Amino acid sequence: MVKENLPEHDELNYVTLDMSTTKLIDLSNECLALPLGYEKKAVIAENFHYLSKTREKKRLLKGDDDEPLIEFFKDPDPAILLYLLVYTDTLDEKCEYYKALQEGGAKFMEVAAFDEKQWRSFIPRFFEKRGVQIEDGAANELLTRTGGDYSLFIQEGNKLIAFADGEPVTLKMVQDLVTAPLEDDIFALSNALTRGNKKEALHIYKDMNVTSGSGTGIPLMNMLANQFIFLDQVKYLHYRGMEAIDIADKLKCSTGRAKACLFNVRKMSDGCIHRAIDELYRYQSFVFQGKMSDRLAFELFLTNFEL
Repeated sequence: MVKENLPEHDELNYVTLDMSTTKLIDLSNECLALPLGYEKKAVIAENFHYLSKTREKKRLLKGDDDEPLIEFFKDPDPAILLYLLVYTDTLDEKCEYYKALQEGGAKFMEVAAFDEKQWRSFIPRFFEKRGVQIEDGAANELLTRTGGDYSLFIQEGNKLIAFADGEPVTLKMVQDLVTAPLEDDIFALSNALTRGNKKEALHIYKDMNVTSGSGTGIPLMNMLANQFIFLDQVKYLHYRGMEAIDIADKLKCSTGRAKACLFNVRKMSDGCIHRAIDELYRYQSFVFQGKMSDRLAFELFLTNFEL
């Protein structure tokens, strides 16, 4: 859009701001300042989270003032091309910023999420534009750990750039600095259990606590129960004659995951899956009744799990 509306631009009439660290008053000042000798100016506000729909009340940075920006939204200068980038699924149509933009005739456009091919092209360019190279393995791991979440990618990407300090971003940097998705940990934990390796399962659980503090028992028990339900579905479809590729298509998962789950269910006894689900809910009831802590309940489930 900038190439179309402002084909010739430079550092004076093209400004990009990260709104996670920039005050709204600074954004409004950019919108009110057209450099001498220029007919138009483009202002890009990255991560304008004030328009995202969240349960938490939006807070201004200390010493900030949003009134000038709201007035600009209501009565924009046609010489200023303002682009607000909001990384969210839903905009807050009831907030003051949205209403002011509507009053000023703003256009709201939904941008489709990148597919995997687009991500693999975008990631190296993102780092190159910021003067840093990223290894192929590191780029793949970063994509896996951010899961196609653009806002999370920007946050983690900037963190890696700051840490790399001009050096190439390596796989180890990504593994050390970017938290793996909790679902991946649960999948790894269930794999360890269903392959009879309780020691490894406990090790994964302890790592989850250390690296991300995500070891709260109740939500983990719910997620693990969902994983066993998934295994039950895989087992049912396999009994109906489906192979991994058909199961993956039916359950909307990767073929690799379907193969791994098939390998696991073949090693489990007939009643193992249902027994595990029942045990998870039983330990949850102990927690809700105040008989034990959620962490102890989860550790006891792991210790007492039987194939």
